[in-house]
Amino acid sequence: MKLTLDCYRLSEFERAEILRLLENIGDDLTVESLWGIIDQVWLDAGCGISPLRSECLDQFYRHPVWILNGIFIEQDQDSMSHRQAFADAVATLTPENVVDIGGGFGTLSRLISKVLPEVEINILEPYPSACAQNLVEEYTGIQFVNSLEDQSYDLLLCTDVLEHLEDPVVFMRLMVDSVKLGGHLLIANCFEPVVLCHLPSTFHLRYTFDKLCHQLGLKRIHCPLLPYGALYLKTANPVVSDRVLEDFEKWSKRLFPLRELKHRLMEALK
Repeated sequence: MKLTLDCYRLSEFERAEILRLLENIGDDLTVESLWGIIDQVWLDAGCGISPLRSECLDQFYRHPVWILNGIFIEQDQDSMSHRQAFADAVATLTPENVVDIGGGFGTLSRLISKVLPEVEINILEPYPSACAQNLVEEYTGIQFVNSLEDQSYDLLLCTDVLEHLEDPVVFMRLMVDSVKLGGHLLIANCFEPVVLCHLPSTFHLRYTFDKLCHQLGLKRIHCPLLPYGALYLKTANPVVSDRVLEDFEKWSKRLFPLRELKHRLMEALK
Protein backbone atom coordinates (compact mmCIF):
# COMPACT_ATOMS: atom_id res chain seq x y z
CA MET A 1 0.00 0.00 0.00
CA LYS A 2 1.31 3.45 -0.91
CA LEU A 3 0.65 6.03 1.78
CA THR A 4 -0.50 9.58 1.14
CA LEU A 5 1.16 12.10 3.45
CA ASP A 6 -0.10 15.35 1.93
CA CYS A 7 -3.30 15.53 3.97
CA TYR A 8 -1.37 15.58 7.27
CA ARG A 9 0.36 18.60 8.80
CA LEU A 10 3.88 17.28 9.31
CA SER A 11 7.03 19.11 10.27
CA GLU A 12 9.98 18.95 7.88
CA PHE A 13 11.72 16.56 10.25
CA GLU A 14 8.67 14.29 10.60
CA ARG A 15 8.14 14.08 6.84
CA ALA A 16 11.80 13.43 6.16
CA GLU A 17 12.03 10.76 8.86
CA ILE A 18 8.88 8.98 7.65
CA LEU A 19 10.18 8.98 4.07
CA ARG A 20 13.50 7.62 5.33
CA LEU A 21 11.73 4.79 7.13
CA LEU A 22 9.80 3.95 3.97
CA GLU A 23 12.66 4.20 1.49
CA ASN A 24 13.32 0.44 1.42
CA ILE A 25 9.60 -0.46 1.38
CA GLY A 26 8.46 1.42 -1.69
CA ASP A 27 4.74 1.22 -2.41
CA ASP A 28 4.32 -2.14 -0.68
CA LEU A 29 3.79 -1.18 2.96
CA THR A 30 1.96 -3.93 4.86
CA VAL A 31 1.21 -4.30 8.55
CA GLU A 32 4.02 -6.84 8.77
CA SER A 33 6.57 -4.51 7.15
CA LEU A 34 5.34 -1.70 9.41
CA TRP A 35 6.01 -3.91 12.43
CA GLY A 36 9.52 -4.45 11.09
CA ILE A 37 10.05 -0.68 10.88
CA ILE A 38 8.79 -0.24 14.44
CA ASP A 39 11.14 -3.00 15.61
CA GLN A 40 14.12 -1.22 14.06
CA VAL A 41 13.20 2.08 15.74
CA TRP A 42 12.86 0.18 19.03
CA LEU A 43 16.38 -1.19 18.69
CA ASP A 44 17.81 2.14 17.49
CA ALA A 45 16.38 3.81 20.61
CA GLY A 46 18.28 1.35 22.81
CA CYS A 47 15.16 -0.45 24.00
CA GLY A 48 16.63 -3.86 23.17
CA ILE A 49 19.03 -3.56 26.10
CA SER A 50 17.84 -4.88 29.47
CA PRO A 51 16.77 -3.36 31.76
CA LEU A 52 14.59 -0.95 29.84
CA ARG A 53 15.49 2.66 30.54
CA SER A 54 12.87 5.40 30.68
CA GLU A 55 14.89 7.71 28.41
CA CYS A 56 15.00 4.99 25.73
CA LEU A 57 11.24 4.46 25.96
CA ASP A 58 10.67 8.22 25.74
CA GLN A 59 12.81 8.40 22.60
CA PHE A 60 10.96 5.45 21.08
CA TYR A 61 7.41 6.66 21.76
CA ARG A 62 8.19 10.22 20.64
CA HIS A 63 9.59 9.00 17.33
CA PRO A 64 7.69 9.86 14.09
CA VAL A 65 7.24 6.11 13.49
CA TRP A 66 4.06 6.48 15.57
CA ILE A 67 2.78 9.14 13.19
CA LEU A 68 3.54 6.69 10.40
CA ASN A 69 1.61 4.03 12.31
CA GLY A 70 -1.38 6.35 12.65
CA ILE A 71 -1.34 7.28 8.96
CA PHE A 72 -1.13 3.61 7.99
CA ILE A 73 -4.16 2.79 10.15
CA GLU A 74 -6.22 5.56 8.55
CA GLN A 75 -5.38 4.36 5.03
CA ASP A 76 -5.65 0.61 5.64
CA GLN A 77 -9.12 -0.78 4.98
CA ASP A 78 -9.02 -3.54 7.59
CA SER A 79 -7.64 -1.27 10.32
CA MET A 80 -10.29 1.36 9.69
CA SER A 81 -13.12 -1.18 9.54
CA HIS A 82 -12.08 -2.42 12.99
CA ARG A 83 -12.05 1.08 14.43
CA GLN A 84 -15.37 1.93 12.82
CA ALA A 85 -16.81 -1.21 14.43
CA PHE A 86 -15.48 -0.02 17.81
CA ALA A 87 -17.10 3.38 17.23
CA ASP A 88 -20.42 1.75 16.28
CA ALA A 89 -20.28 -0.38 19.44
CA VAL A 90 -19.67 2.74 21.53
CA ALA A 91 -22.62 4.47 19.88
CA THR A 92 -24.99 1.77 21.17
CA LEU A 93 -23.98 2.65 24.74
CA THR A 94 -24.70 6.39 24.30
CA PRO A 95 -22.10 7.63 26.83
CA GLU A 96 -21.90 11.30 27.74
CA ASN A 97 -18.17 11.26 28.36
CA VAL A 98 -15.40 8.94 27.21
CA VAL A 99 -11.70 8.53 27.91
CA ASP A 100 -9.45 7.02 25.24
CA ILE A 101 -6.36 5.52 26.89
CA GLY A 102 -3.24 5.77 24.74
CA GLY A 103 -5.39 7.31 22.03
CA GLY A 104 -2.29 8.28 20.10
CA PHE A 105 -3.30 9.57 16.68
CA GLY A 106 -6.90 10.18 17.80
CA THR A 107 -8.42 8.10 15.00
CA LEU A 108 -10.92 6.21 17.16
CA SER A 109 -11.89 9.31 19.12
CA ARG A 110 -12.60 11.20 15.90
CA LEU A 111 -14.74 8.34 14.57
CA ILE A 112 -16.74 8.28 17.80
CA SER A 113 -17.20 12.04 17.68
CA LYS A 114 -18.69 11.70 14.21
CA VAL A 115 -21.34 9.19 15.33
CA LEU A 116 -21.89 10.88 18.73
CA PRO A 117 -21.28 14.62 18.14
CA GLU A 118 -22.32 15.64 21.66
CA VAL A 119 -20.02 13.27 23.54
CA GLU A 120 -17.03 14.65 25.45
CA ILE A 121 -13.86 12.66 24.76
CA ASN A 122 -10.60 12.88 26.67
CA ILE A 123 -7.52 11.32 25.09
CA LEU A 124 -4.97 10.24 27.67
CA GLU A 125 -1.79 10.08 25.62
CA PRO A 126 1.63 10.64 27.21
CA TYR A 127 3.29 11.29 23.83
CA PRO A 128 0.86 13.37 21.74
CA SER A 129 2.31 14.53 18.45
CA ALA A 130 1.54 17.96 17.02
CA CYS A 131 0.10 16.17 13.99
CA ALA A 132 -2.40 14.26 16.15
CA GLN A 133 -3.39 17.42 18.02
CA ASN A 134 -3.92 19.25 14.73
CA LEU A 135 -6.24 16.50 13.54
CA VAL A 136 -8.65 17.00 16.48
CA GLU A 137 -8.75 20.81 16.28
CA GLU A 138 -12.13 20.85 14.50
CA TYR A 139 -13.67 18.46 17.05
CA THR A 140 -14.73 20.67 19.95
CA GLY A 141 -15.61 17.69 22.13
CA ILE A 142 -12.14 16.12 22.00
CA GLN A 143 -9.20 17.16 24.14
CA PHE A 144 -5.90 15.64 25.18
CA VAL A 145 -5.45 15.24 28.95
CA ASN A 146 -2.55 14.34 31.24
CA SER A 147 -4.28 12.31 33.97
CA LEU A 148 -7.33 10.29 34.96
CA GLU A 149 -9.95 11.33 37.51
CA ASP A 150 -11.72 8.80 39.73
CA GLN A 151 -15.33 7.87 38.95
CA SER A 152 -15.49 10.32 36.04
CA TYR A 153 -16.25 8.44 32.83
CA ASP A 154 -19.21 6.58 31.36
CA LEU A 155 -16.90 4.69 29.02
CA LEU A 156 -13.19 3.91 28.85
CA LEU A 157 -11.43 2.79 25.69
CA CYS A 158 -8.13 0.95 25.80
CA THR A 159 -7.12 -0.66 22.52
CA ASP A 160 -3.68 -2.18 21.94
CA VAL A 161 -2.09 -0.42 24.92
CA LEU A 162 -1.60 -2.68 27.94
CA GLU A 163 0.93 -4.93 26.20
CA HIS A 164 3.24 -1.90 25.96
CA LEU A 165 3.28 -1.20 29.72
CA GLU A 166 5.78 -2.44 32.28
CA ASP A 167 3.07 -2.64 34.97
CA PRO A 168 -0.28 -3.21 33.23
CA VAL A 169 -1.92 -4.81 36.29
CA VAL A 170 -1.58 -1.71 38.47
CA PHE A 171 -2.56 0.53 35.55
CA MET A 172 -5.72 -1.55 35.06
CA ARG A 173 -6.77 -0.62 38.59
CA LEU A 174 -6.28 3.06 37.77
CA MET A 175 -8.35 2.70 34.62
CA VAL A 176 -11.19 0.92 36.40
CA ASP A 177 -11.20 3.51 39.19
CA SER A 178 -11.75 6.26 36.60
CA VAL A 179 -15.02 4.70 35.36
CA LYS A 180 -18.36 5.34 37.03
CA LEU A 181 -20.22 2.46 38.63
CA GLY A 182 -22.44 1.09 35.85
CA GLY A 183 -20.07 2.39 33.21
CA HIS A 184 -18.28 0.38 30.54
CA LEU A 185 -14.74 -0.43 29.47
CA LEU A 186 -13.93 -1.49 25.92
CA ILE A 187 -10.55 -3.20 26.03
CA ALA A 188 -8.59 -4.90 23.25
CA ASN A 189 -5.21 -6.43 24.05
CA CYS A 190 -2.51 -8.16 22.05
CA PHE A 191 -0.35 -10.05 24.54
CA GLU A 192 1.56 -11.61 21.65
CA PRO A 193 5.15 -11.18 20.35
CA VAL A 194 4.17 -9.62 17.03
CA VAL A 195 6.38 -6.58 17.62
CA LEU A 196 9.26 -5.91 20.02
CA CYS A 197 7.47 -3.18 21.98
CA HIS A 198 4.92 -5.77 23.16
CA LEU A 199 6.66 -6.58 26.41
CA PRO A 200 7.06 -10.31 27.17
CA SER A 201 6.46 -9.56 30.86
CA THR A 202 2.79 -8.91 29.97
CA PHE A 203 2.15 -12.10 27.99
CA HIS A 204 0.92 -14.06 31.03
CA LEU A 205 -2.23 -11.91 30.91
CA ARG A 206 -3.17 -13.64 27.67
CA TYR A 207 -4.82 -16.32 29.82
CA THR A 208 -5.75 -14.48 33.01
CA PHE A 209 -6.95 -11.03 31.94
CA ASP A 210 -10.63 -11.79 32.52
CA LYS A 211 -9.76 -13.05 36.01
CA LEU A 212 -8.06 -9.73 36.73
CA CYS A 213 -11.10 -7.85 35.44
CA HIS A 214 -13.38 -9.88 37.74
CA GLN A 215 -11.22 -9.01 40.75
CA LEU A 216 -11.51 -5.34 39.84
CA GLY A 217 -15.32 -5.43 39.76
CA LEU A 218 -15.87 -5.91 36.03
CA LYS A 219 -18.25 -8.26 34.24
CA ARG A 220 -17.62 -9.22 30.63
CA ILE A 221 -20.72 -8.72 28.50
CA HIS A 222 -21.59 -9.86 25.01
CA CYS A 223 -21.08 -7.32 22.23
CA PRO A 224 -21.39 -8.81 18.72
CA LEU A 225 -20.24 -5.58 17.02
CA LEU A 226 -16.66 -5.90 18.27
CA PRO A 227 -14.16 -7.29 15.73
CA TYR A 228 -11.86 -8.24 18.63
CA GLY A 229 -11.40 -7.30 22.26
CA ALA A 230 -14.15 -7.29 24.87
CA LEU A 231 -16.71 -5.05 26.55
CA TYR A 232 -16.89 -4.96 30.35
CA LEU A 233 -19.51 -3.54 32.71
CA LYS A 234 -18.36 -2.07 36.01
CA THR A 235 -20.61 -3.72 38.57
CA ALA A 236 -18.75 -2.98 41.81
CA ASN A 237 -16.14 -0.75 43.45
CA PRO A 238 -13.96 -3.27 45.29
CA VAL A 239 -10.96 -2.10 47.28
CA VAL A 240 -8.09 -4.04 45.72
CA SER A 241 -4.80 -3.58 47.55
CA ASP A 242 -1.31 -3.61 46.09
CA ARG A 243 -0.72 -6.94 47.86
CA VAL A 244 -3.74 -8.53 46.16
CA LEU A 245 -2.51 -7.36 42.75
CA GLU A 246 1.02 -8.59 43.48
CA ASP A 247 -0.32 -12.03 44.48
CA PHE A 248 -2.46 -12.17 41.34
CA GLU A 249 0.48 -11.31 39.13
CA LYS A 250 2.74 -13.90 40.76
CA TRP A 251 0.04 -16.57 40.32
CA SER A 252 -0.58 -15.58 36.70
CA LYS A 253 3.11 -15.61 35.80
CA ARG A 254 3.70 -18.92 37.57
CA LEU A 255 0.93 -20.64 35.59
CA PHE A 256 1.79 -19.03 32.26
CA PRO A 257 4.30 -21.68 31.03
CA LEU A 258 1.83 -24.49 31.73
CA ARG A 259 -1.05 -22.70 30.04
CA GLU A 260 1.15 -21.88 27.07
CA LEU A 261 2.21 -25.52 26.76
CA LYS A 262 -1.40 -26.68 26.96
CA HIS A 263 -2.38 -24.16 24.27
CA ARG A 264 0.38 -25.34 21.92
CA LEU A 265 -0.58 -28.99 22.43
CA MET A 266 -4.23 -28.24 21.68
CA GLU A 267 -3.23 -26.35 18.53
CA ALA A 268 -1.06 -29.26 17.41
CA LEU A 269 -3.96 -31.70 17.83
CA LYS A 270 -6.30 -29.70 15.61
